[in-house]
Amino acid sequence: TRDEAMAQLQTEWVAAQMDPSNFSTGKFTSLREYYRKRLNPKTAETYRIGESGPEPCSKHSRWRKYAFTYNDLQNSQYLRWGNVELGGGYQSMTPHKVEIETVEYLTEVPTGAPTTTRYPTGMPSVSAMPSVSWMPSTDYLRSGNGTLLGDLTMSPTGAPSLSSAPSTLPPTFPPTYVNILGYGDMEGPQDAVLNSWPSQCSQSILQNDVNSTTLHPNIRSGQQSLSVTGGRCFVMRHVGPGCFKARMSEDLLEGDVVRISFYVKILSQSKQVFQVESGHYHTAKRSRWAIPDDDSHIIARTLVPRADEWTKIEAIHTVGPDWTYDGVVLPPKRCNHYQLRFRVADSTASFVMDDVRLEKVAAPPNTLGLLDGGFLSNPDFVENHKYWKYATNSGYITEDEGRNVMVLGRDKLMRQEILDTAVPNKSYQMSFYAKFTGVASVDVKIILRMRFQNNDLVYGPCTSRVCNLYERPLRTKLRGAGTWHHVVADEFRMFGNYTEWDGSIDFIIFELVPLRLPTGAEFRVAKFEFTDDRTLAPSTSLSPSAPPTTLMVKNVGYIVKFAGEFRTVVHKPFQLEQTGEPIPMNRGYQLCEIDEVEGNKLNEFPSRMNFIYQQKCVPIMGGNPTVDVDPRYVNLSDLHILNVPVNASIVEINSEQTLGGDLLLLSDIEDEVCSTFPNPYDNDYRGADRYNPDEVPSRFKPDKPVFARLPDGSYALYDQRLILHENTLENPKMDGGGESVLRSTIRAAKGFVAHNQTGQNSGYHIINDKNIALCINEQPNFINMEHCKLSYEPNTCQKQDIKDGGLYGTTLIDVQLVITFDDETLASLHTATLGNSTAGLVDPRYIYAASNLRYDSSNTDDVIINLPCGSGNPKSRWIPRTDLTAETCTNTLQEVSGNALKFALESSNDENSFLRDIVLWNNG
Repeated sequence: TRDEAMAQLQTEWVAAQMDPSNFSTGKFTSLREYYRKRLNPKTAETYRIGESGPEPCSKHSRWRKYAFTYNDLQNSQYLRWGNVELGGGYQSMTPHKVEIETVEYLTEVPTGAPTTTRYPTGMPSVSAMPSVSWMPSTDYLRSGNGTLLGDLTMSPTGAPSLSSAPSTLPPTFPPTYVNILGYGDMEGPQDAVLNSWPSQCSQSILQNDVNSTTLHPNIRSGQQSLSVTGGRCFVMRHVGPGCFKARMSEDLLEGDVVRISFYVKILSQSKQVFQVESGHYHTAKRSRWAIPDDDSHIIARTLVPRADEWTKIEAIHTVGPDWTYDGVVLPPKRCNHYQLRFRVADSTASFVMDDVRLEKVAAPPNTLGLLDGGFLSNPDFVENHKYWKYATNSGYITEDEGRNVMVLGRDKLMRQEILDTAVPNKSYQMSFYAKFTGVASVDVKIILRMRFQNNDLVYGPCTSRVCNLYERPLRTKLRGAGTWHHVVADEFRMFGNYTEWDGSIDFIIFELVPLRLPTGAEFRVAKFEFTDDRTLAPSTSLSPSAPPTTLMVKNVGYIVKFAGEFRTVVHKPFQLEQTGEPIPMNRGYQLCEIDEVEGNKLNEFPSRMNFIYQQKCVPIMGGNPTVDVDPRYVNLSDLHILNVPVNASIVEINSEQTLGGDLLLLSDIEDEVCSTFPNPYDNDYRGADRYNPDEVPSRFKPDKPVFARLPDGSYALYDQRLILHENTLENPKMDGGGESVLRSTIRAAKGFVAHNQTGQNSGYHIINDKNIALCINEQPNFINMEHCKLSYEPNTCQKQDIKDGGLYGTTLIDVQLVITFDDETLASLHTATLGNSTAGLVDPRYIYAASNLRYDSSNTDDVIINLPCGSGNPKSRWIPRTDLTAETCTNTLQEVSGNALKFALESSNDENSFLRDIVLWNNG
């Protein structure tokens, strides 16, 4: 019939599609090969198509340096398991959260904790802060019409009584003309220049054509320049100690003041911010490339207004604050341990650089650091953007009439952490210069915010556990665009004697905000000044000697948990990436975005660890925190910790993806503690479905994490993965996954003793364990039938579907014991069946082995057995009989059975002319 012909044609078409001889490669594509090359996925302990592992102490176990994973992201959004086919209905629970607990360290480091420089034993030494005493004299202040102004009159908050334009400052840093940076002019052998300027971006050397009189438009001077193809990455120079003299003629030392100047041309895109920052590596830091907490690594953020034009950028930078970590200066040890990084901020724009100079300069007294009598560091932007917090809503620095000014646009603000520089209860009055364009008037405000963890709800600064305290020294409207205004704030007192309060301070943030600027408008800020009260912070301040540390409080740490289990310790509050605002550290947060990269290593991309905060998914500054088991804040006896011996082989892997955050153990570790770790194979991350025993813990309570203390003193977190087994046509897994099925069932942990459910008589068996790994072998089919192999493994998977009275029987299992008929087994059977009282047999029953046994009608008395359409016998073999016809061959088969057999024989792709095998997948 037509339908039968079409069905046969479809079968032939599918068979041709699956014939590898028709493929361009001549073989089947291996999804496993493709999958394994690209990802070995993290997995929760229960995973029905596989098993997790290996065990923490086993060879090839995986470890990570970052706290959170994509699995955590999924479990933060929903926890649901099961469906109607697997027990009826869904199980669900409240998603897991990132929980934070504030801990104050009051005792000695616990016994057994590693002794490293990460745990300073005392206060950092404190010396007097450098101060700035420069005040604009009348020689440098003129009115808009050029008339010399007299003495300035400070006005209280409100409309300023005076508008004036500060003119060019006298030269603060005389040029030295000694460039200590080699290959900064981009001249010389191309390989030498490119090797001196490494980058993750694509880069090349542009050259003038020696045969042409026309100069290359993207070469500023000489014969060469450096071209960088954009991609949110940076080009760098290694400037640490020990660099080749051709690259650095003189080492940089702590306290050196340097001028960095260069020319840049940004291609095709206008109004781009070009950023220069330093990078510092040291093994004593928890994250070895961690940025300083006070933002002292930001050297310059400069607007390049026009595309395809050369712009000169110049910045002053003090070496040393950006080497400071936890109050300790950590000088770099090698050339590549200290870097200058150049990039277009938050952009993929390409650029060209030329004539880069690095000069040591002599800083006149009182020109850098903390303003005399005040609490702001770098108040006149002499050091460009240094100490001013960097976030996506930060401004940038430009030159205006010979001095650096901060430029703020729409929705931009400027912030600085001042906890370590402010004096408790001191009276302050400040002023600054402001100019705006693109709008007739601007509302501007200054706010100081303190967050205090309050222990005294009766006599403390507020009646709640967390006090948010504010000082608002300025809220005014400025009128008159295009001219400089000298703005004077109200006098205010720094929150009172807060060092005597019962509690601890999280932070004190200074913030200046121009409100509701329209698109295209600009607000410029120049030089903060304070009145003549010159009292400096007392020498007992917790601040280190030079750079203040942002948001850090000595001996206070924050324990970070997930799903109720410890993950890491952080040493300052989490801050919003966009505003720098610290968030409360005494509550739980839902994770809504994560990068599996430790900290800020993806510094050419935005940091991606996002929390739900105020009903929005917002990025958290600093990215995915480093795993840190700081014994000052966490009890080590409560944790599973593996001390990795020095001779153990553990290496970094996937460095192109996780930048050093993934580790692989290459050898087994023999340690008694290994037996105490949770078993990743036992699949106890489950519960709630009606088949599982009552004592099984909740499915959604994961195993307690396992940490590794690495030989260098840092920590890593055990990272169980989906175990992948080879199971190819040529080399199948001979047990079909039987071993994995057995050790993933709950009975594995109970010696395979059947467990009754409470109030029921039925036993607990593998068939009603809905979370075990499944078999990976398969029935013969047209893809694998030519490669089928007989397995002699004792626990080979055998798929069955036996029912007893419509219900699953107690003997139904996915793994059957297979008896291998070898000499040893046959001898054992022979012994077991001898006639004796022990075996309970009266007469012996001998076992014989037969080879080439014939089994057909000649020795079965023509008894028909194993009907080809019977249950459990889907496969049958047929012999063509040309001597028979339909009329001479009769049987009692129903018509539907005859048609099924006829169709299977006619559509079979078996080309054997003497025999034909067919398979009926459904009962006839």
